[in-house]
Amino acid sequence: MTPISGGFENNLWLVSDAHGKHVVRAPKTLKTEVHFEKILSITKLASSLRVAPLLKSYDKKRQELCLEYIDTMSWPTYQDNQAPYRATMKILRIFHETPQATHNKPKTYAPFDFIFNLTKGFDQTRMPKQFLEALEKINDIYEELRPWLEKNAVLYHGDFHKGNVLLEKTTGHPFLIDFDCVAYGHPYFDITKFTLTLAQEERLELFKSYLGKKPSKEQLRHFRLVDLVTIVVIAVNRYHWGEKEGKLSKTEMEAICEAKDNPSFLKVTFADPSPDARLKGSIYAIQEFFSRLESSF
Repeated sequence: MTPISGGFENNLWLVSDAHGKHVVRAPKTLKTEVHFEKILSITKLASSLRVAPLLKSYDKKRQELCLEYIDTMSWPTYQDNQAPYRATMKILRIFHETPQATHNKPKTYAPFDFIFNLTKGFDQTRMPKQFLEALEKINDIYEELRPWLEKNAVLYHGDFHKGNVLLEKTTGHPFLIDFDCVAYGHPYFDITKFTLTLAQEERLELFKSYLGKKPSKEQLRHFRLVDLVTIVVIAVNRYHWGEKEGKLSKTEMEAICEAKDNPSFLKVTFADPSPDARLKGSIYAIQEFFSRLESSF
């Protein structure tokens, strides 16, 4: 067994035997049985649809999955080769449209549940006013989308970025991996997160590829609203990791949000683990939220 790079939650090993190459995936910390059963059922489904590597075997006690090994190619830029991006939108649509009757509908739909649940633990007396205003807007968006979600919500991937889509080296066929964050909510969240770093025109081209047609006015509005929610998900996540130990005051964070020369929130990654960097990244995201808000309402 040879260790290969994995994510925050799992260890991965490459295994070679008489039957070929396989990938063994095991959690760094065991989860609840219910959580593993959910991942297992979704992995089985995605495997059967061929939108994910084939599931070879599994061990419930150790919470291990043995998966087909995919020989991969690196992601090209969108400008150099759009084909893998368009193909990914098509298999994402297949994944979204597959019935998941075994999963109960939630009280609050994702990704709103993530925002609402995490911010309950924040000290709101310390939060900058812009952050609180953004959360009020998110609540308004949820109330607008909730009737649609009650009829049309699906299980989506939840952590949909290029690192969780493998491109087969010979064909360029995309395969989805890592279903730990699958949740029941608005399918467009996967699209807005996956396309976040692209130009708006390119994002809308991929949205059209996902739909298979030109988006209607309602679909386009949903895309723009879910895009705003995606930005706040990023902001809330970064604030969560910086709140406890960050030394920036409420006044300092409000001043940062009002500044005109901040870097793009897309330039701030988790590569800098310092709490203040996380807080600044959160505020940059909130600033971006408000810059996009006017065109979405």
